[in-house]
This record gives sequence, C-alpha cells and structure tokens, in this order.
Amino acid sequence: MKRSLFILLTALVFMAPAEQSCGQAFCALRDPNRIIGELFPDFSQFKSITAIIGKPEVEAIEKATGLKCDPREFGSHRLYAVFNEGGLEGFVQSRSEIVDWGIAEIIIATDTKSNLKGFRFQRCRSRYREAAEADIVQEFLKRLSSDELISMARDEKFREAIIEQASLSKKVDPLLKGILSGVAKMQALMQVVWDDEIAALGN
Repeated sequence: MKRSLFILLTALVFMAPAEQSCGQAFCALRDPNRIIGELFPDFSQFKSITAIIGKPEVEAIEKATGLKCDPREFGSHRLYAVFNEGGLEGFVQSRSEIVDWGIAEIIIATDTKSNLKGFRFQRCRSRYREAAEADIVQEFLKRLSSDELISMARDEKFREAIIEQASLSKKVDPLLKGILSGVAKMQALMQVVWDDEIAALGN
C-alpha cells in the first residue's frame, strides 16, 4: 500500500511541471536558427524580447482585432527581432491557434512595419497543411492590409476568395482562418506590448 502511494505521489510530482511547461511553451520557437534562416535567408543575428501577457493586454488585442483569444494567451510570449548586416530586417513569432485538428503552431514573419512576410507551420496535424502553406496563399496574404486580414479571419465568405483563387479544397478553411487570426494577433501584440522595444531597435 505504501509503495503504491509513493508511486502515485511521484507521478503527480512529475506531472505538475509538465503542465506548467506546456503553458509556457504556447508560443515557443523550437529551433530559432533554422526557422529564422528559412524566413530571412540573409539574417546575421536575432534578439529575443520576452513579455508577460496579462488580462489588460489580451483585452486590448481582442478589441483591436475582434478575435477571441485562447486562455493560453496569458503568460510569457517571445518576439524575435531579426537583423542582417544592414540592421533590423523584421520579426518572427510563434502563434498557436485552435483549428479543426487541434492546436496548430504557426511561425509568422513580418517586416519592420509589421507587414506579413511569410509563415510556416511548426506543428500541424491537418492533411491540408501543405496546401495552406502554398506560395499562392502566402503571396495573396502578403498583399492584404491589417484590416483586410482581420476581416478575412472573421468572415468565411472573404476566405472563400483565396480558396477559389488558389484552387484549394474548402477543407483548408480552418487552417486559413488560424493563419489569418495568428497574423492579426501578432500585429496587434507588436503594437500593444512591444511598441516601445521595437521603436528602440530601429534607432
């Protein structure tokens, strides 16, 4: 009996940090050098900026985008500032969004003015992952303003235009919504949370 109780208590001790680490890793970039190199081929270095996101910041993001935030938005978030030999080149962040196959981790890159530069899935179990990452989708989204990205994230009819133009299956829509939501929230985060730090990097 004592041995069984000891085993149970040991399991509970090891389970607690695992749950905590999952929360902390909600927006983690697993292999920064490789991913940043794919999105910014001529980068020379990067700097990470960490911020704690609380209720006021989440409410500001929801107000700015009209998009509901997952409870795991609370906590530590990291933004990567990317530099080349000429100076600041852009930013990278990992965003986690709920899609039809669970949580999709999306790596998003922007230029110095927070315009979308590109994206990759870090984790995604959907069979339509490659279709959502297609060049034609990325090029279409790069041309959109922040307001247009938000409108598409909120309205399925707007997303149908991308799906039809790219000749994709309608089953790509949940992933497309996740991408659009992730980009919109990242852009809002950069203004709400990291505005001062970003301004200092450009000086």
